[in-house]
Amino acid sequence: MAEDAGKGFGSVMFDALTMAREAKQEIDGHEKICAERYDNINKQIAEIKSGMAAQFAEVKSDVAAKFGEVKKILAWAGVTMLAIIVGALSWSLQQQWAAQKSENERAAMQISLLRSQLTAIRGMPVIPVSPNATLPGATAPVVQEEPTDAGR
Repeated sequence: MAEDAGKGFGSVMFDALTMAREAKQEIDGHEKICAERYDNINKQIAEIKSGMAAQFAEVKSDVAAKFGEVKKILAWAGVTMLAIIVGALSWSLQQQWAAQKSENERAAMQISLLRSQLTAIRGMPVIPVSPNATLPGATAPVVQEEPTDAGR
């Protein structure tokens, strides 16, 4: 301040004005650099966004393709499971029918054997009656009754 005391008011004003201009030039230069930096940052952000959008579109199409493949696999799996179930049921029914046929044949042989034994014991032939025969007007199958001791 002692130096400033020897200077005049005009000189101090001139120095202050010079300092203000220099400061303004520095600020303007700084603003220019910051503007360039922000432009570069905005460009980089835009590039990142467009790259991300392209990658997202690619991933989306890949996922759609894979989902289509999974749907095909699931459809084939469903058809295969249905075929397995139908095959298992038909095999089971065939086994049941074969077992029933075998049981019917065994029962028919036993009936035949019992009839021949009864014929041998009684000394007279037994009238064969089919298991499903019905009398005229009757709804139930004919059942052949064995004679009792009182009826002999």
